[in-house]
Amino acid sequence: MSAPAPLQRLALVALLMAGPALRADHGPGTSGGGLSVPSGETLKAGRFSLEWRTDVTTFRRPSEADLRAKAGDGEIDLLDRSLPHSLTLAYGFGDACQVSATLGTYTPSGGATASLDPETGELVRTANRPQGLTDLWLQGKWAFHRGPVGRFAAFAGLKLPTGRTDARDEAGEPVDLASTPGSGAVDTLLGLGYSTFLTARWTLDAGLTHTWRGTRRDTRLGDRLDAGVGVAYRFTRDLRSFPQASAFLELNHRRLGRLRIDGEAEANSGGRALFASPGLRVGFTPRMALTVAAQLPLSQSLHGAQIETRLKAVAALSVAF
Repeated sequence: MSAPAPLQRLALVALLMAGPALRADHGPGTSGGGLSVPSGETLKAGRFSLEWRTDVTTFRRPSEADLRAKAGDGEIDLLDRSLPHSLTLAYGFGDACQVSATLGTYTPSGGATASLDPETGELVRTANRPQGLTDLWLQGKWAFHRGPVGRFAAFAGLKLPTGRTDARDEAGEPVDLASTPGSGAVDTLLGLGYSTFLTARWTLDAGLTHTWRGTRRDTRLGDRLDAGVGVAYRFTRDLRSFPQASAFLELNHRRLGRLRIDGEAEANSGGRALFASPGLRVGFTPRMALTVAAQLPLSQSLHGAQIETRLKAVAALSVAF
């Protein structure tokens, strides 16, 4: 059976993407959105991989007038920059399965909340810097189909509340769970990934992920829905020749539900965003690769007064053994 033409494969990806649009940023605690698109690939049996990833995201604050106009609807989270680091260990077993664990740290800069003083009507800013350990994500992945049209994989994840949630602002008040390194709740996710060769050098990946949020201290972060598609071009013809480099471009569309406290939806939370992510990957050996990329906002439709992503940069070093 011959492989399908590139247009047929693109049509297949369009079917994968034909769901609701995906998640957006809701304030401090976000990193501007995720960069990678889940693939249909898994590690070979008996192989480990270790990846260190650093994300740097800068944010654009609402104007003073916008803050004053919308602070009456509730507190507005502010942030200048976020800096999360994460370490992921993965292991392949069987013919098409892998498991992984991810843990990290989070360091914000310029964190604060803005609200109106009910007596004076003045805009009050209260600084915070809730840095610390993040929650632990455990994930399993199964490549359930490999054929002429490409590879499909399903994955599921469980987040355990290992991260810091006891941070306090400069006034001594607890920082909202939307802004702390950990959410204090158990989350779950389900997703689907797809990968295929369009030509000998061009590859295509597409993925869809839904994350369900748990509740802690009567606070429930909004559920996330992520969809993405990416194409990559390998400059080196011979797969066995190293070093080799490839360039890629991803489109990431996200939707985030509203934050709820005591069952009430927060006005300044939730929304949608679309990002373009160009990047470069260099494989130094068959077992070591470095990836660098930028994430550029194409559109951001956020509810109420929220900070928007200005720019995100990512660097990741992965080693297989």
